[in-house]
Amino acid sequence: MMAGADLSRAARVAAAVTAGLAIAACSAGAGGSGSTSSTPAPDDSGVTSTTLPSASAVEPPPSAFPTPEASFLASLEGMSQSAAQQVAAAAGFTTRIVSVDGVGRPVTMDYRSDRINLEIVGGKVTKATAG
Repeated sequence: MMAGADLSRAARVAAAVTAGLAIAACSAGAGGSGSTSSTPAPDDSGVTSTTLPSASAVEPPPSAFPTPEASFLASLEGMSQSAAQQVAAAAGFTTRIVSVDGVGRPVTMDYRSDRINLEIVGGKVTKATAG
């Protein structure tokens, strides 16, 4: 739940920054002849330097979704499409069919650790991959 709240906050901050930049850009061009505002820059004499932690000091957030083990993916191979989808759903994963009888289907390129891609030939799963 906290990751969702952080994402929501980050999205609001990004939207506010974008809106501020758009307003500043419009204001700068409002003079008609390319003139810029003569408002003086704010006094930043009270600002002190801040050192950010190095990238190696920052731990990545834990995954919000489980990732299927290779052995679990291999266990789906040979099952019927419906059986594999039921087993994956019971384990907390979503599935999508990426090809049927060698014909690829249109799929998005985003990676989701909680999704299992299934390739089907003759009604049976021939390959299962995470993503």
